[in-house]
Amino acid sequence: GKTENINLILSEIFEYENIFTKYVRRLKEFITDEYQVVVAAPSNVAVANIRQRNIYFAKTFQNVIKQISSKSNRYKSMKYLIVDEANMLTSTQVNNLIISIKGYKEINFESLKFIFLGDEGQILPFHHSQGLPEYSSSALSEDFLKKILSGDGIKGASDATLIILP
Repeated sequence: GKTENINLILSEIFEYENIFTKYVRRLKEFITDEYQVVVAAPSNVAVANIRQRNIYFAKTFQNVIKQISSKSNRYKSMKYLIVDEANMLTSTQVNNLIISIKGYKEINFESLKFIFLGDEGQILPFHHSQGLPEYSSSALSEDFLKKILSGDGIKGASDATLIILP
């Protein structure tokens, strides 16, 4: 399924690593506690599903936003953000993610790659605090993502890369 694509994406990201460079990257991540690749999902169940595929560094989307908002050092080297089950994210959550990342100046927003995976045929977003459903998935809408990543509606423009997988 879609979650299996995460391993394929990671293998492409790290395609040119040999055993030595892979060891050095992992050692650096362990010592500095900084992530170049962040994998997130909106629920603990989705994160557990990702971790069952040997991607043990997956976090909940909410945790990632909280850590970035608090300017945690572990995210300052982030180059890729992969979000699984993105169909469940509300427009507000996606907007808050972008605002948080743009507010963390150590993250190079212009070179950051966003990868949103999901299926609009599955669970759609729901604003629990407002009790309101959304009838489409903003995180899977190319128009919405281009608008929000380019800075429309929030301060600051960007050339961040958007990758949409059907």
